[in-house]
Amino acid sequence: MDILGTIPPQLGNLSFLISLDVVRNNRLHGDLPQELSHLHRLKVMDVGYNNFRTGEIPMWFGVFSELQMLILDNNIKNQLTGSIPFSIFNISTLETLLLTDNKLSGSLPVDMCQSLPKFKKIVVISNKLSGPIPAGLSNCTELYELSLSYNSFSGSIPPEIANMERLEFLNLGGNNLRGTIPVKIGNLRNLQQLQLENNQIVGSMPHTIFVNMSSLRLLNFNTNNLTGVIPREIGNLQKLEIHYLQYNKLSGSIPSSLGDLRHLEELTFSNNVTGAIPRELFNISTLVTMLLDNNNLSGSLPSAPGYWKTNLEHLDLTQNNIGGVIPISISNSSNLKELYLGENKFSGQIPNSLGDLSQLERLYLSMIDIEFTDNPLNGVLPGSIGNLSSTIEIFYLALSQITGQIPLGIGNLSNLNTLSLFGNDLTGSVPRTLCDLQKLQGLSLDQNRLSGPLPECLCKLPELGVVSLTYNQFSGPIPSCIGDVTSLRNLYLKSNRFTNVPLSLWSLKDLLELDLSNNTLVGSLPPDFGNLNAITSIDLSRNLLSGSIPSTVGDLQQLLYLSLAYNELQGSIPESLGNMISLESANLSNNILSGVIPKSLEKLKYLENFNVSFNRLEGEIPFKGPFLNFTSQSFMGNEELCSDLLLHPCMTMSSHHSRRSKLLLIILVPFGASVMVLGTIIVFMFRRHGNKNVPTQAESFPAITLARISYIEIERATQGFDQCKLIGSGGFGSVYKGVFASGMTLAIKVFNIQVEGALKSFDAECEALRNLRHRNLTKVISTWRNGYILMSTS
Repeated sequence: MDILGTIPPQLGNLSFLISLDVVRNNRLHGDLPQELSHLHRLKVMDVGYNNFRTGEIPMWFGVFSELQMLILDNNIKNQLTGSIPFSIFNISTLETLLLTDNKLSGSLPVDMCQSLPKFKKIVVISNKLSGPIPAGLSNCTELYELSLSYNSFSGSIPPEIANMERLEFLNLGGNNLRGTIPVKIGNLRNLQQLQLENNQIVGSMPHTIFVNMSSLRLLNFNTNNLTGVIPREIGNLQKLEIHYLQYNKLSGSIPSSLGDLRHLEELTFSNNVTGAIPRELFNISTLVTMLLDNNNLSGSLPSAPGYWKTNLEHLDLTQNNIGGVIPISISNSSNLKELYLGENKFSGQIPNSLGDLSQLERLYLSMIDIEFTDNPLNGVLPGSIGNLSSTIEIFYLALSQITGQIPLGIGNLSNLNTLSLFGNDLTGSVPRTLCDLQKLQGLSLDQNRLSGPLPECLCKLPELGVVSLTYNQFSGPIPSCIGDVTSLRNLYLKSNRFTNVPLSLWSLKDLLELDLSNNTLVGSLPPDFGNLNAITSIDLSRNLLSGSIPSTVGDLQQLLYLSLAYNELQGSIPESLGNMISLESANLSNNILSGVIPKSLEKLKYLENFNVSFNRLEGEIPFKGPFLNFTSQSFMGNEELCSDLLLHPCMTMSSHHSRRSKLLLIILVPFGASVMVLGTIIVFMFRRHGNKNVPTQAESFPAITLARISYIEIERATQGFDQCKLIGSGGFGSVYKGVFASGMTLAIKVFNIQVEGALKSFDAECEALRNLRHRNLTKVISTWRNGYILMSTS
């Protein structure tokens, strides 16, 4: 039914009415008319799941002297407020009270059971009730369900609850209860549900629970502060179906007696549990969910053919210390939909039998330290991956030392929305079958050795939102069709060998983050650069971009981070940069920018990081707004910049003329004297040596041809300039050992260009090493314009 409107007051004239039920699939609203109080014979009132007007429970409900059931739960839009009227607890015939999903507040009366001899069920879940749980509830001797979960009750669990012998459901989760679990609670032999999750209960689990509660089907102690071990008597709970023990402080091992629970369907532990997973668990045919993540479990998984014959659909063993091989027999659990084995110590190959899990939807194997010794697959992804269920949505195999190519069969996983293979050693190109994944939303292939151009068919993936291909060897232009992928929000192509940026890229008006740094991009930034209306982060640093920064950059009103450093950009800094009101960080360093720093930047109140060092800027540095917080390092390497606070003071015209005259005198007098002395020496040398031929510098030393080595090759050779590759350090920089893909080993000296005088030291060393030859001096292989010298270690 789908009844609309209000409850008519005329219903109050139905004096013989004993049941008023307007619940489920109706959309009644307005007030409950007071005329309903005339229904003195009413036994059942169920008006839940409607849209009644916000307000308190009417006091006149207490006049229903024969009422047995009152249901006011799930008042969808306008939830009931205020406290529960005490008059309701005076209805001696009341058996059931359901008030779930409202905004009721206040506390429960201490003597609420005084006048309720027949009270059997109270469910007041998800309200705002507070105060202690009344010990007087034990006077409700007929009560079989007490559900007060997800309120704000405080204090401890009253031990008197143990006197309620008929109790079958005790749900007190999601409150602020403290203290320990009463030992006598184990006397509740008829209890089927015990839920105390999301409280602050401490101490150990009473053994009496596991000895006496033979009827228990659901035990939920998640998210408390319980300590101690899991009692081995847990095996006595022969009817137990669901056991939740996540996020406590339990220790010890998982008792093997859990394997005796032949009706167990869900088992979760996330504590500090150690030891091996009892093999008996893998023979419980009813088990559907087993979540043992975030423990310190060790040992291995059973591999005998007799195991894994379960109904498991969800298995999570991540973040443990489980080792050994991934068993082939895991495919016996043919109903598996989610398999999480990441962040363990598994070794050996990925079994082909994984391809037999036809129902698998999510696979997570990242950070498994797979050792491919004596392995017929040589550590590659097996072709059987393509046999996985076409319903699989997430494929996650990261940081696992996988080698070889991405198998063509990956395109068979037609429902895949996330593919993550980052941090492996994959080679070859991206297979075109990847373009068959029409539902793909996230693609992460970072930190591999993939190469070749990107297939243009990737542009035809209509839901593609995140593409992350950093730290590979992709080359060629970025596909010109990239502008067709209007769903794209994040594009990360850092540290590859891409050469061109297509104009269509700048038409992606919904793009949020763009990182094309550390490539070999050439060309200039077009005016269309300002079309990226939603962009928050742009990094185009360490490329070969030239030309000027377009004035349309000021249209990027949402941009927080901008880096154009280490390019060959020329011209002035656009005045419009001051219109980027959200800008927090701007790095324009190491270019060929000239002119002044625009005063308009002073109004960028969120700008925290600003770097224009090593350009050809001139004039006075702005001194208001964010510039009050910048240091001289933001401006170093621009000899014509001046500032009374950060660099040398700015000169007036008269003082500049006077200083120039003095400077000319200082330079010309010594210079003249030097010429005279030098001329005398040359005459003397010619007279002494006569007509002997003196070899020139070009004749003495052969010409040096410097190798062309990219920054990314240096970065990889030093493992990202890791400390383990550090040979030594000094005042101006550090020296690293670099092992390149070709097998060549070089010493790489890196100058700290933030240190004053470092670049002069760099130039001096380059000049000295170019002109000197000695068997004890290392040979220069190459230099890099931003402070790197590569030298042979031989």
